[in-house]
Amino acid sequence: MDAKKWRDNYQKKHGGETPSLAEFNQAIKDGIITTSEEKQSDSSSNNASQLKADKSKATNKLKKKGNNILSPKKLVKNPITYIIGLIAIFLIFGLLTNRTQSELESAYKSAIVSDNSKRLLSLFPKSQTKSPLAKDGADSYIQSIGSDGADSSWDSIVNNDGHISIKSTNYLIFFHRYELTTVTSKLVLSSANQNKVKITYKGKSLTKKDIEKPLFPGTYNFKIALKNEFGTSKGTTTIVAGEGSTVKLNYGNINGSEITLPKGPTNIAVSYKGKNVAKLSSSKQKLGPIPGSDSSAKKNLKLSGNFGKIVTLDKPSLYAVENNDTSSADYFDTSDSSISDGYVVPAGHVTISKNLVQSSLNSFAPQLFSAYQNSDSSVIKSADKKFKDVFSSDNEDVQNSDDTKNTYKSVEFKPDNVIFSFNANGAYLEIPFTVNYTETYTDESDSDPSDENFTQDVIFKINSDGSLTAHNVGDSSDY
Repeated sequence: MDAKKWRDNYQKKHGGETPSLAEFNQAIKDGIITTSEEKQSDSSSNNASQLKADKSKATNKLKKKGNNILSPKKLVKNPITYIIGLIAIFLIFGLLTNRTQSELESAYKSAIVSDNSKRLLSLFPKSQTKSPLAKDGADSYIQSIGSDGADSSWDSIVNNDGHISIKSTNYLIFFHRYELTTVTSKLVLSSANQNKVKITYKGKSLTKKDIEKPLFPGTYNFKIALKNEFGTSKGTTTIVAGEGSTVKLNYGNINGSEITLPKGPTNIAVSYKGKNVAKLSSSKQKLGPIPGSDSSAKKNLKLSGNFGKIVTLDKPSLYAVENNDTSSADYFDTSDSSISDGYVVPAGHVTISKNLVQSSLNSFAPQLFSAYQNSDSSVIKSADKKFKDVFSSDNEDVQNSDDTKNTYKSVEFKPDNVIFSFNANGAYLEIPFTVNYTETYTDESDSDPSDENFTQDVIFKINSDGSLTAHNVGDSSDY
């Protein structure tokens, strides 16, 4: 048959659809269309052109029809269709996001049994799983539960017996969604030098932003490197998150020591290998970490300072001070905590100005002698209330009598016997000294005056300018 007849038959069979060029060529190959070669060639060319035109016309018609269907104006003209569409979208969204408690239970147990941390995290709000470490936390949680513990762990969640619980949310009025919720932890660095701490986790450096994200419950192992004025200290530490709102990232087994400085006056500076790193204060301070053991770190920390010109601290190590055989608590036989709670510095590390101490005693000793003679401590000007409260001014050997008259002569001391100590309240010198005086018998005009003396031990507080104020009575009899 000729091409036109074949096309008409084709359109009848296919509901008016125009055959494609490929189908037309195939009909020729199959011998369905039979003409002379030249006529067949012309006919093929004409029919091919006609087929292309018909196909283009049909396509444009279909596009036009589709555009009319999707046109907003068309939808506006058909509000019922528009509303039905919105309702369909609403229902599809709700059904896709809705989750019952039974479905939550099934998903949880499946995640535990299949060891699927990603699936487990999807059951929590995104705000609780945005830490880059969350997957590892979920892995450690699953490992702690074990595949055979899915049922019992779910019972604990239902009973709110742990750090994971169930949260239900109503949304879009008709839908209800159950999800898990937990207590995330904020990671807090223990060092004051936070900007100098480099923290890595599984070979990846963590930024400050990473650290500040809520930490999903689990066990984490961190590597820490801290570079400070003492050097670089490295180590590892393990933390468990989920048991509180904050978790402190300590140094763990870092190859360095965090040293607590003793309380003391600000006159005393602390140096490390020749460089000043701190001053003592009335409250405890922490330094470090310092590379090495606790004892080696303390041996490298030196104390120095001047108190006026009367006392110079000659760089004893913190280790030597803290491990002195005689602590101030043992040395000062007194209930006065203001002096007993402190440190006695080894004598070889203190330089005391003999002349200035002698000058201070030259001023104090006559006042002390007068207090004994008159049984009145108020005459002692360079003494505080504490000293006057504990000082007993009753000394009959020094007091004048009807037969004798005692006259102050001099005061002397041995520098090697002077003890320097310090605590949170200040620095002190305990000075044992001897007061010399002359006793004269008034009823024996021909008798020669006799030389007498008595020993006194006084604890002086050292003022910032180096002057001394009597603070308490010492007991040098044991030393």
